[in-house]
Amino acid sequence: MTDRRRSTALSRAPRRSPGRIRLVCMPFAGGGSHAYDDWIRLLPPAVDAQTVRLPGRETRFGEEPPGHLGRLAADLAAELAPHLDDDMTIFGHSMGALLAFEVVRELRRRVGRPPACLIVSGMRGPQDAAAARKYTTMTDAELEDDVRRMYGGDAPVLAQRDLWELMPPVLRADLKMCDDYVYAPEPPLDCPIVAYGSLDDQDVDEELLGGWREQTTGTFEHRMFPGEHFYFTHWPEAFAMDVARRLDRHAPSPASAERG
Repeated sequence: MTDRRRSTALSRAPRRSPGRIRLVCMPFAGGGSHAYDDWIRLLPPAVDAQTVRLPGRETRFGEEPPGHLGRLAADLAAELAPHLDDDMTIFGHSMGALLAFEVVRELRRRVGRPPACLIVSGMRGPQDAAAARKYTTMTDAELEDDVRRMYGGDAPVLAQRDLWELMPPVLRADLKMCDDYVYAPEPPLDCPIVAYGSLDDQDVDEELLGGWREQTTGTFEHRMFPGEHFYFTHWPEAFAMDVARRLDRHAPSPASAERG
């Protein structure tokens, strides 16, 4: 039998260096390691950011797409645990927010503490996830229409038809993980949580976004941007600036903490 080794989710180890903050991002459904390039590239040099690669895409194309969000979170946490330090923040948008949350809880189990901060976007609090709209029964045409709606009309992935034709199996696997997600109550985290949402997102309004407050005993902050579900594609500069400001406050590097 051929030994099909699993490749790593991280394209490189999160670098520890004086004066830098490490940001590890979990992609949205169907997204790859370049899911957030439109705003990550605008972060200041003090932020070392990367987006993880999930099975079934890019260099991990030969692997089966993930089928269970909890098991995927455990795999990612195992890879991140050796690199956990006071300057690491975990981010996720939409499905990535649920994944980031479960990765942070798994890190707490493994290491005894969470990262410096959890940043979530475009997702209701996990305790309310069961009431979210389900995607599993959508036809391909309905799914395409919904993707277009979430981008507010112009969806870059739909403009590249060859790429879109390859996406439905991975996208559907990711969406099924969200549909099947079951929240398990645990004590709230003690790290800050920052939650982002958008004013025209039909699935997550400000009240639902505020549900994340229940998941921490620490600081909770939230901000609403104009636009639909993928609002940051329209406001990359403003979003990157806001994320950088929250990171500087909640996950300062040792050098910046000394300067403060």
